[in-house]
Amino acid sequence: MGAVLLTLVAAFIAIIVGTFFGFSIFGETASYRDIAGWTVSMVLIIGLVWQTRRRDREWLRLKPPSTPLPLILFIAFGAAVATDLLGLAITGVVLPAAELVNLRAMGIGEWVFAIVFMLIAQPVAEELVFRGVAFPVVRNLFNPWGGLVISALLYALFHLLAYPISNNAAPAVGLWYSLLQPLIAGLVISAVRAATGSTRAAVMAHAAFGLFAVLKLLLVVSG
Repeated sequence: MGAVLLTLVAAFIAIIVGTFFGFSIFGETASYRDIAGWTVSMVLIIGLVWQTRRRDREWLRLKPPSTPLPLILFIAFGAAVATDLLGLAITGVVLPAAELVNLRAMGIGEWVFAIVFMLIAQPVAEELVFRGVAFPVVRNLFNPWGGLVISALLYALFHLLAYPISNNAAPAVGLWYSLLQPLIAGLVISAVRAATGSTRAAVMAHAAFGLFAVLKLLLVVSG
């Protein structure tokens, strides 16, 4: 468990480093400053996990699952749609995902970083941490259901700290998009990891949530 906590702390430090990098390179004018920095953070996290687990990478369970990955993508995308509809019923508003909400003028830079971050960098990095490193440990320490819930809760708390919604948002809106929505997504992705025994499947499920977030951003911007 100590190794898990150290990995989580290191991942959050990587977020801080990436945010500082984005601010240093792009300044205050580019609306993609934060997401560009977070993309760098995800690369740092991937490197961190890959190096610290170089002697036992089998533990990460990166082999393909027996369930076809397109089917996992389809099911997780449906879960993302259902989660968003629940959020609309609770908050009464439609916002982009917390990671994308601060994007303003949607130029080529914003779209490139949104797609790369949400579909590739974030799914790989966060699933290596939460379903590759953390999930097996908390499952062994507690029980299968406890491991599923705790790994999802850790994932949601990480999102709450790393990608907070603006203070201008109503409390219910901020709570939903910064904590509850990631918690539900974390439960779905953890369930995929538990059912398939594959972190690669969890990455695909996470990418499905990211794909929905990008498509939703497109609808919000065009609307």
